[in-house]
Amino acid sequence: MRMTLPFLLLFCLAACDEEGNPLRDGSVPDLSPDVGLADAAQGEGLTPDGSHDQGTMEASAPDQGAADAAGDKAATPDAGQPDQFFMDFVLPKTSLQAVANTLTLPTNASLTATYAYDLDGDGTKDNALGTILGTVAALGGTADLQKMINDDLKQGNLLYLLEVFGKSLVNEPKAIVQVHQGADTDGNASNNFSGSAKLTTSTASPKNALLSGPITNAALNAGPANVTMPLPLTVGSSLLVSMKLARVRGTLSGPSVSAGIINGAIPMSEINKKVVPGMASVLDHIYKDPNTDASTKSTLKLLFDTNSDGTITGAELLGNVLVKGFLVADVDTDGDKIKDSLSMGFGFTAVSCQIQ
Repeated sequence: MRMTLPFLLLFCLAACDEEGNPLRDGSVPDLSPDVGLADAAQGEGLTPDGSHDQGTMEASAPDQGAADAAGDKAATPDAGQPDQFFMDFVLPKTSLQAVANTLTLPTNASLTATYAYDLDGDGTKDNALGTILGTVAALGGTADLQKMINDDLKQGNLLYLLEVFGKSLVNEPKAIVQVHQGADTDGNASNNFSGSAKLTTSTASPKNALLSGPITNAALNAGPANVTMPLPLTVGSSLLVSMKLARVRGTLSGPSVSAGIINGAIPMSEINKKVVPGMASVLDHIYKDPNTDASTKSTLKLLFDTNSDGTITGAELLGNVLVKGFLVADVDTDGDKIKDSLSMGFGFTAVSCQIQ
C-alpha cells in the first residue's frame, strides 16, 4: 500500500560568518555567546554544553583511528569555499550531508527501551509514545506500522536529510544541527540512498529548529532544544509538532550516521489534537485498504470502530481503554515539577547525499 508521509529531517549547522552572511533559510540570527543559540532558535530550552547529558551515548563510537581519518576528510571544506565563523572557532562550509535510509519506530518494549532517554533529569528514561505505539501495534493484529514506514522510505514519501557542521566530525565540542522537512529533486525514489542523491529542503520545513551539542569520539549528542519537528505518524501530509527538550544522537563515520536516535517531549495539547488523530489516520488507512486481511480488519473494527461506521477516528482511538491509559504526561519540560508533555524516541541510520 502507498501512503504519503513526507517527513524530512535536516541537521545543519546554522552559523553566520563575521560579515553576517545569511543562513540556508535566509535568516541571520544573533549567535554571539552572550545571546546563545537558544535565543536564535525557539528562545528557550537549548543548552549548548549539553545539560541533562547522560554521559556516553548508547551508540558505540567507531575505532578512533579510522574515525579520525574519515572525520578529518569529511570535515575538509571544498576548495574555494569560505569558512564560516561560529562563536570562537571557524567551521567548514560543509561537514556532512546524509539522508536517512532507515527509520525505526518503537513498536515493542525492547525498541521502546533502546530509544528512551532521561529528558528531564529525574532518573527515569522516557519514551511514553513508544509504549503507545507498541500497544496500538499489538491491538491492531497483523497491522504492520513499521512496514508502512519502510514502504514510504522506499517510495520516496518519507525522507530525513542530515547535515552536520563542525571543525571535526570526530571531536567537536560545539557542533550544531538544524531540523528540516524536504523533497526529492528528481522524483526518482530509487536513487535516494545511492550515496549521491540530490535532495532539497521543503518550503514547509521549520526554519528555526536548531540544536547544539558535542561530538565525542565520533558520537554526536545535540540538544536539548525546543523545536518544531515532523513525525511519521499520519497519512497524506506531514505532522508538525512542537517538541520540547529535543535531542539528536548518532555515531558519525565519514558521510554516514549509524545508531541514530531522536528524542523529545510533545505537549499534551498536541498529543490530543495532532498525534492521536494522526495515529488514527494510519489505522484507518489499514482498515480501509483492500489488501488488509479479514482478520486484521475484524480486530480493528472491534477495538477502534466503536460506532461501526467503517472509519476509525481520533476520538475512537482515544476512547480505547488501553490507549487512553497510556496518554498521560510523563515529562516536566519547564521545571515547575508538573509533568506536561509525552516523551518519544525512535531510531534512524543515514547515508551520504547532496543537499541542494
